[in-house]
Amino acid sequence: MTPPPPSSDADEDDRAEPPTLLRVLKRWRAVIVLLPLLVGIGVAASIGASMLWADDADEAGPEPDVTCWDRSVAPASECSEPTGLVGLRWVYPGIPARAAGCTPEGRTGERGREDGQAGAGDTLAYVCPLPLGGDEVRLLYTRHATTEAGLERTARRHEGVEPEEDAGRLVYRGARPERGRWSLTAVYADHPFSVTVEAATARLRDLALSELVSRAPDDVTVRPAG
Repeated sequence: MTPPPPSSDADEDDRAEPPTLLRVLKRWRAVIVLLPLLVGIGVAASIGASMLWADDADEAGPEPDVTCWDRSVAPASECSEPTGLVGLRWVYPGIPARAAGCTPEGRTGERGREDGQAGAGDTLAYVCPLPLGGDEVRLLYTRHATTEAGLERTARRHEGVEPEEDAGRLVYRGARPERGRWSLTAVYADHPFSVTVEAATARLRDLALSELVSRAPDDVTVRPAG
């Protein structure tokens, strides 16, 4: 048998040293494995940071002060509902000063006040005449004890009538006259105020409502800026 040829030094070097590419891959293997992991951690950290900043942004700072209906200064959420005749006239500027020519409908208080003054828990109402179209329209302005009480009282008065929604108010419009007078009531959905209109005809009743001056719901407790 012919013996195998002796190996050369070059062959031994080839077997001893892996190719250059393999050496590089082995050397950078850890980096190649760790790189996607590091990228993933970085992305997760970025998302977490953005969420944290978003949470911080959602946590609004202190509520700014505004001028309330009674000229006091406080955050809008702390402005009280208007009270008394002054408050009723703020909501319905058409009421004459000191309710001149108007008739008090009566005051009833949940707290049973004895001083005759209307407070936050009282019902205050004035009936005011309004000359219109050659006739006289009767307007009943009411500050109810609570918003809920006003809504319930209005719904009872106009039982069976489906209210119309009108810019933060519910308008109950009677379909037929009662005791010869056509009536409707516009009550705020989020404030304890309402006005009832009574007229000789449905046309005068609706005309009186269209000309009625009242605060927008957002301006009931807060004075408009400017």
